Amino acid sequence: MDKSKKVIFIFLGIVVLLLVVINGISYAKYASKSAWNYYLKSKGFYFESETLGINSKTNVNNLWDGERVYFDISNYLSDSKVTDFDINYTVTCTTNNSSNCYINGTNSSTYQATLSHYKSCINDTEDGVDTKNMNQVTCESNGYTYRASKSTSNLYFTVDDDSDVAVTITVTATSPYTKTLTGVFNLHKNVGENERVKHNVNDHSDYYSLVVSNPSSSSSCVRVSWDSSKLHIDVDTNDLESYETSSGFINEIEFVIAGNTSEEFIFYGTGDNLGITNSSFTLEEFDGC
Repeated sequence: MDKSKKVIFIFLGIVVLLLVVINGISYAKYASKSAWNYYLKSKGFYFESETLGINSKTNVNNLWDGERVYFDISNYLSDSKVTDFDINYTVTCTTNNSSNCYINGTNSSTYQATLSHYKSCINDTEDGVDTKNMNQVTCESNGYTYRASKSTSNLYFTVDDDSDVAVTITVTATSPYTKTLTGVFNLHKNVGENERVKHNVNDHSDYYSLVVSNPSSSSSCVRVSWDSSKLHIDVDTNDLESYETSSGFINEIEFVIAGNTSEEFIFYGTGDNLGITNSSFTLEEFDGC
């Protein structure tokens, strides 16, 4: 083998090694987060959110009016998996431009608070008795369960510039355990009635949400189609008005979207690394629906 070919093979080997190292580091970080999250759950520590995640979630609002944008944190996974102690946390927000963001009506981009826990009488039976005002003794003596109840904090941020902006929200539980949730909010300013209906896809790791937005003041007939070999729409959570199928799976829906509103549809991927983006969906407006 001549010298030039050796150099090429050495270079390719270095590139491959770098890719392996980078991917290995990324996987190690993911595995570390997952392991820590599993440990926290084993301790009864639940610090969750619909809009934020341990792997950053993306939220799109194409009808942003420049006002408050809300996000949430909660202390539960289900009715029976609820944190039985207070959680102290810190919130920070940053933007992708020179705009300033502020948390919960303050003049600061940071905010500290406590997600408080409380207990109440839970009626797990079907006898129809209202138990919410029962104390622990009365609750348990009547065969009901006195346990921690679900708690949610609905927070918000504002931005001092009403142009398009991406805001990153980071919420970190500081005690008694540490856990960080992150979300990016892509805000598109609604500038008038001449914009057409548009769509955005949010990747939530285990599912996708398709958000269809109508920034005009009048309703519109919309047709959305996709490759049903890659995406299956959740028929349980989506109220489908009209649809078409391919190979037994829904691949097209039609619906009416009111003016100045958004509609969200939940989808599940059929495999890994499908590369689902906005272009995975075709959106058309039509007359006569």
